[in-house]
Amino acid sequence: MNVIVRHLADDAATAQLGAEIAPWLRPGDFVALEGGLGAGKTALARAILQALASDETLEVPSPTYTLVQTYPDGRLPVSHLDLYRLENRQDIEELGLDDAMARGAALVEWPSRLGDTLPGDRLEVQLVATPGGQREAKLTGYGTWQDRLNRCHLMSQFITASGWQSATRTPLAGDSSTRSYERLSHAPNKNGPAGATTAFLMNWPQIEEAIVSDGKTYRQLAGLAASVMPFLAVGSYLHRLGLSVPALYAADRENGFLLLEDLGDQSYGQLMASGQDMRLPLEAATAALARLHEEPAPRTLPLADGNSYKVPRYTQSICLIEIDLLTVWAWPALKGAPCPADISTSFRELWAGLFATLGGAQTLMLRDFHSPNLLWLPERQGAGRAGIIDHQDAVIAHAAYDVVSLGQDARVDISETLEAMIVDAYLANMPGQTGIGEDEFRRAYAVFGAQRAVRLIGLFFRLAAQDGKPEYLAHLPRTANYLGRNLRHPALGPLKSWLERHFGADLEDQVGRIEAGQ
Repeated sequence: MNVIVRHLADDAATAQLGAEIAPWLRPGDFVALEGGLGAGKTALARAILQALASDETLEVPSPTYTLVQTYPDGRLPVSHLDLYRLENRQDIEELGLDDAMARGAALVEWPSRLGDTLPGDRLEVQLVATPGGQREAKLTGYGTWQDRLNRCHLMSQFITASGWQSATRTPLAGDSSTRSYERLSHAPNKNGPAGATTAFLMNWPQIEEAIVSDGKTYRQLAGLAASVMPFLAVGSYLHRLGLSVPALYAADRENGFLLLEDLGDQSYGQLMASGQDMRLPLEAATAALARLHEEPAPRTLPLADGNSYKVPRYTQSICLIEIDLLTVWAWPALKGAPCPADISTSFRELWAGLFATLGGAQTLMLRDFHSPNLLWLPERQGAGRAGIIDHQDAVIAHAAYDVVSLGQDARVDISETLEAMIVDAYLANMPGQTGIGEDEFRRAYAVFGAQRAVRLIGLFFRLAAQDGKPEYLAHLPRTANYLGRNLRHPALGPLKSWLERHFGADLEDQVGRIEAGQ
């Protein structure tokens, strides 16, 4: 078991350790603060709580007499407990420790009072007072915290090596991947490297994934990126085209850490939710796609270390592994039993036929070109006003796919009027090198729109059932509605018939009832 030792020369060093621990915490965490009287347990808890609240003036009194103090208003709810005066388990249960951990995290002084009921998953911080008013902190991870602690320590080392050790760290909302993100912020009068006051930290850990088929994981079968290398290669290529992607400040490719330019908070999704006129942002986004599609699909992309990255192709096998999500995950959720093999085979055969008709128009497809991954940069010009922050899963594919991602955004409601504006804006600038006309483009748009909707419906069920993320079910009715729009195209008549035969005429209603918990 690894133990991380930190020498704390003064109160400022203790505060810095608390600021480092704060971003590590998530709901359900138990932090055991060990040490004798005067060792600094409350001082460290105060630093953690102030960092979580982004408030250095937050009052954090010792809970010696109140036994528990709650802090509901920070990044996550935290309960600060002192068990020193408690002798039996019943008194401890009355403090509501289990409820506190269900809501957020718990910082517990004198955790040894819990005896053999001490949580197996915990971060333990042993504080020892040393001569001269100094302290020593020993951090030990138990259970799942063993790997988490090592990862967090590596991240802190990367931040320090990059020159951002004095920055405030604020965790940001993640996505459906294993990646996590933080914003690093310096005081206004102190810039970091590259003259920036903020930066964007990407944490991309390597994880063990289940084998799905042919000895490969779903990520491998679907051609999804497994490391930071594709992000670096594709980002550099987009920058050379004059598109707005985050500049790279520092990278640790081996451990999966990137420090990037912070392009701000104005995501397209937030703009849409606030009711802002989206005409200019969407024109910039479609202009960015048109600029990307002016170039022939790149087969390889150079890396800064002299190596190159081979861009994968979006093949029929990828298309089929994606549509399998519907029969593997949505079918049992809606019908209560696995999908019969002959039915899933017929679904695959139908899609193989559709995919075979989509020749030509091969470009670099960014794959997730939608509202959470686009930032409005009004101070820039032309296509550069659309900031692109997610591009690591890029593949060589049909030009219509990314237009679908933008026009049928699963995270926000795109009206048919707004969708038509997006498609028309792209068609007005569609580069001639795509080699397709408007009718062929609209046909491909409908096919990829239906394929994307089918994939996402299955994916949302999988995220809820397998990954414990039921919040994604809220997107089901919207995605089913987009599927219905695509099914109006005559080319998708066979797919419409298959879905009606096996799911009935109103799939949108079925997934809506699932989302509502009925």
